[in-house]
Amino acid sequence: MPTQTAKDLYNRATLKTIRAYQLMQQEDQNYKQTLQEAQNDFRLASAKTNNIYLQNRIKNNASISQNIQYIADIQICFTNFDTLLTDLDNIQASIEQTQISIQDQLQYIQENTSKINQSVGEDCQQKIQNAFSTSYNALTEINQTI
Repeated sequence: MPTQTAKDLYNRATLKTIRAYQLMQQEDQNYKQTLQEAQNDFRLASAKTNNIYLQNRIKNNASISQNIQYIADIQICFTNFDTLLTDLDNIQASIEQTQISIQDQLQYIQENTSKINQSVGEDCQQKIQNAFSTSYNALTEINQTI
């Protein structure tokens, strides 16, 4: 569209809005720039015309373009929130696996106390057992917080 009339700008902005929507569906981040360009073209078109009919169409399509931006922003928030929840679930699973390992180690220590005491001494064995217990309790608190 070689000219810069209000109608040209309106048509270009409408096409950019449609293109931005397509890019958004394809998860192409270029939709943001395209929507911004569309909004700018709608503003320029509105400033260049006194035609009420065209003004209303510009206003309507500019509103649609803005609403697409809102939808995209909401979609990003939901995606980020979903990612956060998934990450928290993964962290909890890791914590639970670590707790199981600690329980296994504590059980081994309890079942083999005399043997361990002979190897490393009672004081060292008790320190190891206390460290495992403290870690287990700390992981339980972290898991509850998550």
